[in-house]
Amino acid sequence: MRDPYLEIASQMNSLSKSQKKVAQYVLDNPNNIPFQTVEKLAKEVCVSDATVVRFANALGYKGYPDLQCHIQNRLQRKLKTTERLKNDQSLGNTIDEQIKNYIMQDVHNVQSIIEEIDTYQFEKVIKAILAAENIYIISSRSAGSPGMFLNYYLGMLLGNVTHVEVLETDGEKMLSIDQNDVAFAISTARYTRSTLELFRYAKERNACTIALTDNFSSPLIPNADLALYTKSDFSSFFDSFAASMSMINLILAFVGKYKEADNTERLEELEALWLKLNVFY
Repeated sequence: MRDPYLEIASQMNSLSKSQKKVAQYVLDNPNNIPFQTVEKLAKEVCVSDATVVRFANALGYKGYPDLQCHIQNRLQRKLKTTERLKNDQSLGNTIDEQIKNYIMQDVHNVQSIIEEIDTYQFEKVIKAILAAENIYIISSRSAGSPGMFLNYYLGMLLGNVTHVEVLETDGEKMLSIDQNDVAFAISTARYTRSTLELFRYAKERNACTIALTDNFSSPLIPNADLALYTKSDFSSFFDSFAASMSMINLILAFVGKYKEADNTERLEELEALWLKLNVFY
């Protein structure tokens, strides 16, 4: 099943300047394309009709109608979902209103996973993780915390997981990464340079690269074999990782489910170790 958005993002660097304008509009306004003719899209982006057609051809489609059809199919599941939660941009005047609106923003971000998750991509992510000889979790700065969480519990289940945060001090951990391994990067705007560089290195080493990011135009996407998307919108000085954590919970739940038989003995050994070391109060 072709994913036009992933194709656009991965081929962005090879497009002409005018075609990039069309590509960015398509990525930023996915719901508009099924209802826009070539002429209307060209006028919206301020390019020629021929540029829109050449854009579709550059992606490997027979023409704009073919691209439009694939986008319609990609959005069909999303358009049939139950009524979306409204993200109230006004935080309100009272503390009660403000608390409600902050929480509802997180609820909206998590709800978007249910509405928009690509189950085909998700299943491939789980299979790649289960098949990997080694897994490298790449995340830093604000994304470091969800990366640490994923690293801790995935390591508990599989035992072959390494967290890589800082390019200058942790890069050596990925020295031997190869085609048998998985690199799992977590980053949202504003994207950190070290995560992008380490992810690019993993791609150059032919590892299976998985991105957990916030949109189709993320700079992680050109180097991603697989991608999962979560919203991080939040009306404050920081972005929310509530949806990212929810996606990570899903990954851990499915890995645990498929490895249940293998994990029973390992988890029992861990419990015995924790008891011996008096880990818990």
